[in-house]
Amino acid sequence: MVELETTGREETSPRRPHIGVVYAGGTISSIQTRFGYREGGHIRNLVEILQDRHPDFVANRFTLGQPQIAYTGLSENMTEQNRQNLTDILEGMVDSGSYDAVLVTHGTDSFELSAKFAKQRESLIRKIRAKGVRIIFTAAEHDIDEPETDVWNNLMDSLNVAASPLEPDIWAVFHKKVIPAEFVVKQPYNGTKQFSFMDSRGDEYAEAFVGAQERSALLADQLYQHFHGKSLADEITDEEFERRLKALETGTEEDVAIPTLTQEEIEAFAQMGVMSDPTHKVFEYRVNLDRSNHFDMAMALKEIWLFPEVQAVLLTLYHSGTANTVDPNSAVTDIIRGLRERRAITFFAVTENHEPVDLHAYETSVALRKAGTVPLYDMPYHPAMVKLWWAVEQTKNPAELIDLMLTNLVGEIDESRIYREDIEELKQIYTASSEPIQRAYAQREGKSFFWESYFRK
Repeated sequence: MVELETTGREETSPRRPHIGVVYAGGTISSIQTRFGYREGGHIRNLVEILQDRHPDFVANRFTLGQPQIAYTGLSENMTEQNRQNLTDILEGMVDSGSYDAVLVTHGTDSFELSAKFAKQRESLIRKIRAKGVRIIFTAAEHDIDEPETDVWNNLMDSLNVAASPLEPDIWAVFHKKVIPAEFVVKQPYNGTKQFSFMDSRGDEYAEAFVGAQERSALLADQLYQHFHGKSLADEITDEEFERRLKALETGTEEDVAIPTLTQEEIEAFAQMGVMSDPTHKVFEYRVNLDRSNHFDMAMALKEIWLFPEVQAVLLTLYHSGTANTVDPNSAVTDIIRGLRERRAITFFAVTENHEPVDLHAYETSVALRKAGTVPLYDMPYHPAMVKLWWAVEQTKNPAELIDLMLTNLVGEIDESRIYREDIEELKQIYTASSEPIQRAYAQREGKSFFWESYFRK
């Protein structure tokens, strides 16, 4: 049972810190299924299980309030409203004056987004500091059924920090690190270390970030030289270098005029990264950003149809290869499926911290794969873009495009990681989508497609 503070203690006994508990879904409180991925939904009372496993840890040290449940899914599916609800609960608990600290268990995929979201609410921060309350966010890389689970160590570390004289604020505790909420970031993947969080101000993070970026840039340049016989640096003119230098110094970028587009459309293009590809054959879209709406289907289609040349989209996903697939306004799968079926546009995916894409780990990952997402496994972002720009010039056939992207040329992808059955299934999906569209193109003979005129109405 969860231990609650009682009134029968002797007056001379030291007061034990009273800690509130909020569950916000994620790996730390989900289970694995026989299909190899996790079901959403908080199922387990973690602090109750912790007390059963380590009864001496809680006894005589602190008291725990009755847990509240703020969210019951995987954290990549959290919306802005979910984070508002979580923060409302936290502010209410601080307002009550009942707690010395509050422990929040959360999923890793958007762990830092929720911690930063809470930190940005000024009213919550004022109350935390006025009442001397600490809010501690924690998570887990492995669920409690796995032998190497980190759930219990992270929970115990978090409770120790919650009961400590640490400054009243919002903190993240993960793998022995205590990080202010506004500075917590995912550790860049370097091929050997396990997933973790880091302090963005620290030398350790700077070194890891620079190392990951250097590897990505080196592979991108090697690919460019493989395709074009010269370095990427040779492509930048003196004028372009001066423009970029000025932009870095002033923090401003020269406006790029695009006729016939509204300001709303220009902003949408900026989010998708369309300006990075002057031929408009490749779009990029960052799924890992905290958005209230991942382009409803009509808006996405309108943007794509303004550029009928587009052949591929590169998605930047959360660290484990996941993205929102549940909420109707935020479901990335709807965009993927719609554009695949209507335009045979091929979707590829990398991860935000260069960790290998895994579309088997979560129910959301599986949904992305079934919708048509082609994982690029351990290929970092920059070489993926260079290779995709080259590949779309070689073929308009999605199956051939997939083969080109998954063939290792200069060490940009480890082919041993590839699930060949998945790829064959994805190629069949794209072939079924593209064949009728290709026939329509062949019969077009200068006529306008119906959808081009439709979106001009």
